[in-house]
Amino acid sequence: MTVITRFGEYSDSFAKYLRPTNILDFDIGSVRKIANIVVKDSKTDYQAIRACWEFIAAFPIGFDREDMPVSALLPLRRGQCNTKTTMFAAILRCAGVPCRVHAWSVHKLVHKKHMPALVYAFTPSTTLFLYPEVFYKGSWMLLSDALSSRKQPDWDVCPFDNASARKHPLREEWISSDLGSFWHPDIVFQRYGTNASGWRYFAFPLAQLLLNK
Repeated sequence: MTVITRFGEYSDSFAKYLRPTNILDFDIGSVRKIANIVVKDSKTDYQAIRACWEFIAAFPIGFDREDMPVSALLPLRRGQCNTKTTMFAAILRCAGVPCRVHAWSVHKLVHKKHMPALVYAFTPSTTLFLYPEVFYKGSWMLLSDALSSRKQPDWDVCPFDNASARKHPLREEWISSDLGSFWHPDIVFQRYGTNASGWRYFAFPLAQLLLNK
């Protein structure tokens, strides 16, 4: 059996990479409406991937709870790497292109230049980093690899936003451990928690205020 979408025909084993989840809730009408608008002029899977990326990458940096459903994130029109990844995955799946997420544990030092000192002080020694993988040209690729124009990357820019200039979203020395690929982000957060788990869950509103300010 095969799964046929607007942009391709996939074996039945790919069906799960096109399904909604609690976080990727594109079965909600408002998300589906946005997805249809984003890819309305796309004729190929590459055009759909790029259109979805350009739409989400244009959002300014902003911090919200990482496990929020996409239907609640999209109206905020902001995001950081993990929430931009979940928004991208939901819209791309809704458009009919298989998408999953890759997860890494990254060293805290990566964030030092980008966080208020108070927030950085209480950040865990390693943080969870999510990034999309798309099924393109017959194989799974990191979003940055699928889009890369092989320019000199700006490593101080959000990896999701700078996808077109990177083959890999992370410098090797940033990575504490490679956690692998997951068919949806809900599993990652269930297994590893979010970056605001435990007592940090209750401190997050203050951290969010400082980060977004």
